Parts: sequence; structure tokens; C-alpha cells
Amino acid sequence: MKIIAFIFASVVMLGNVMAPHTSKSSKKVEKYTCVFDADNPFPDATTGISEIGVKVTGKGNTFVSVEYYSDDYNNYLGQYGEGNGDFVPLTKEEACQFAFDHYGDRQ
Repeated sequence: MKIIAFIFASVVMLGNVMAPHTSKSSKKVEKYTCVFDADNPFPDATTGISEIGVKVTGKGNTFVSVEYYSDDYNNYLGQYGEGNGDFVPLTKEEACQFAFDHYGDRQ
């Protein structure tokens, strides 16, 4: 009986290892980094860096997250997040514009 249980457990484990892993809620995440320097600062004339993450789930839900930092990463300037918003950035230029537009909304 122990041998049958061992064989069954081995087959199940092998099947889990060999089976392709797909998920109905697979996620696609794009990440962008934008530099706001003296020639192109944030709206309040602060220079810094924004890191933007755009997540689109398999169900079509979206989430955009922006983290704001000083230009040397020494100071955290806040964050802004939006789920299922009206606009989802699909390029780096759009992501940088999104970060700029929501700089005043950060927490």
C-alpha cells in the first residue's frame, strides 16, 4: 500500500512540475523611469525622478502607480496610485506625462 501511495504522489508531483502554468489572472506589468531635470522639472520646479508601474490584469483591470523621488533618490517625495482610471499610459512618454500630471495629487 505504501508503494502505491508513493507512486501516486510521485506521479502527481511530476505532473505539477511538467504541466504548463497558466493563470486566468495573469498580469502584465510595465515599468518606466522618468527624470525631471532643470530643463523639465515637476510642476513646482522641483527636480527629481518618478518611477511608474502600469499593471493590466488578465481580466482587463488596470492600476498605475507612481513613486516620486529627489534626483539623487535621497528623499522620497510621495506616491500616487490609480485603479481603472480613464487613462492608462502605454508608452514611456505617456507614463512621464501621467507622472507630471499627478505630481500634485501625490501623498
